[in-house]
Amino acid sequence: MQLDSARTPFLGIAIDDWSLGETVSYIEGNYSSKFVGVLTPNVDHLVRLNTNKEAGLVQAYASANVILNDSQVVRYLSVLLRLGVKNTVRGSDLVPALLKNCKEKKILLVGPGQGVSKDLLSAFPIQHIDVHTPPMGVVVDDEHFNALVKAASDDSYDLVLICLGCPVSENALERLTKIRTRGTVICCGASIDFLTGQQKRAPYFMQKLGLEWCYRAISNPRRLGNRYAKNAAGLLRLVTVRFFSGKLRTQDLW
Repeated sequence: MQLDSARTPFLGIAIDDWSLGETVSYIEGNYSSKFVGVLTPNVDHLVRLNTNKEAGLVQAYASANVILNDSQVVRYLSVLLRLGVKNTVRGSDLVPALLKNCKEKKILLVGPGQGVSKDLLSAFPIQHIDVHTPPMGVVVDDEHFNALVKAASDDSYDLVLICLGCPVSENALERLTKIRTRGTVICCGASIDFLTGQQKRAPYFMQKLGLEWCYRAISNPRRLGNRYAKNAAGLLRLVTVRFFSGKLRTQDLW
């Protein structure tokens, strides 16, 4: 499936405003014909891109083939301010939608423990899945980072899921865009943890209302409460500055 390549400028970046079904069709139609690198920005990414302007993170977004809105909060904000982003495609919804049709595909997971593959093999019609598990605390350009990039650069993998934190996942994707010629690589954060029950997703009604962040903050306040509060304040500052400078609907970070 070939979608319109026009993107929606939004708070400094540009979004591919596709539905989940359109995204799945596009990826499944291009496993063999081209390389597809997928990023799913959320509020944290938007704030970091605009506030810190981390070089590696900006370069990753500049090189990604597909950029999907991962946040219902961002979608509601876009609707309120008439910024044009109408869809939300969460990594935790995209990954299982793809795995349902991966019976004959070769998959690599980067990040989870080795036991995860057994859980996925029992839950989805998958025949071939490998796992590369770097140690905790891997940072960009150290030996473990270079090793995971090397593992994920193997073009025989149809689907590579990078389940590490930001900006390690995004920097790895940026490197892979220069190496791989086919297959799809998705930075999907905790999506595999949700699928295997290591983390619990919010109830469906909270997901639909854009309150998944609230559920996660309540479930793990020590780790996420302060982070989400900072992101909310950062997003408010970001929108205010861009509103008064007339740059809400611009893509100007790369």
